Amino acid sequence: MATPLATALYIEMRKHSNTAQLIIIPPMKLEASGSPEPMRIMSRQISTSHPRRSWRFYKCPVHADTYASEDIVVALDQTIPFIMDIQHYFNGFKASDWKVYLNPVSVEMTFDDLSEVKSANTPQAFMRRLNRARTGAGYSEELFNTQL
Repeated sequence: MATPLATALYIEMRKHSNTAQLIIIPPMKLEASGSPEPMRIMSRQISTSHPRRSWRFYKCPVHADTYASEDIVVALDQTIPFIMDIQHYFNGFKASDWKVYLNPVSVEMTFDDLSEVKSANTPQAFMRRLNRARTGAGYSEELFNTQL
């Protein structure tokens, strides 16, 4: 695998036989160019009747000039604008009674993965790593609740 660039957070939610998948890619500063990259989200809602829906791509408009910090106050100050920007995702799921399925999983991303996401293409190598991480974290291989 290429050198990891960032760690994305995978969240899976379920409601009846529907599954919502969110991949949150944090904002970062690319080491080679020094340019800031905004937070991005990949999301999709699939069901037993539509199991192969395409991923949707979201680019956060919040300025992404962040840096690593051991100071919790600084870290929170940097994080709050991003949380506020994506809050509508989670409010919508909560209002519609979706439930988080197991614990979120973190998966490493490479520069190639990020390049594909920036081009609104699904990064296949990342998806293979995600599927291995899901299985390793105790997720069922099925993406849907089969017992209702």
